[in-house]
Amino acid sequence: MMEWLERHRSALATALVVLVAVAAFAVLQVPRRPALQVTAPAAPPGAPSIKVHVVGAVLSPGVYQLAADARVEDGLKAAGGPDASADVSSLNLAAPLKDGQQLAVPQAGSAASAAAVSPASPSPPAQSAKLDLNRASLAELDTLPGIGPVTAQKLMDYRVKQGRFTSVDELKDAKLVNSSTYEKVKDLVEVR
Repeated sequence: MMEWLERHRSALATALVVLVAVAAFAVLQVPRRPALQVTAPAAPPGAPSIKVHVVGAVLSPGVYQLAADARVEDGLKAAGGPDASADVSSLNLAAPLKDGQQLAVPQAGSAASAAAVSPASPSPPAQSAKLDLNRASLAELDTLPGIGPVTAQKLMDYRVKQGRFTSVDELKDAKLVNSSTYEKVKDLVEVR
């Protein structure tokens, strides 16, 4: 038996390598099951639908298409549900959502609940009225001079993560806007 093994050692080694390669190929060909996803009630095909931007303390922030009669609870489910830091008690889960709306889920301990659900189609701030940094929607912030959609989103995210603004100077102190933008907006905004 030993003589036979010695004579056929290279053939056995080759067969072993081929066997391992075939096994590895077979394992790689096994279809993988997709990760578990929480889905919100989507609109049936052909039914009216809305798109909602869910941000803040959720597992999967993003833009979601929901049924036209969707509620805050549906938007929260679409984003995978609240994360461990979320303060869902500050949200009205039964409130209806509108197309283009942003749903901001605050973290526990933050005071961002007043801005948790922003209106879908806000009107720009009146010239005589100042825009409240703690209540302004994404679209309202975007109307300020020097503030585009990216900076407006940065302000919304800051409000969700850090809580309410305590002063207008916080825009500059937290480096949310540069000096020239701060000078343009400081007299147009307030903190209530």
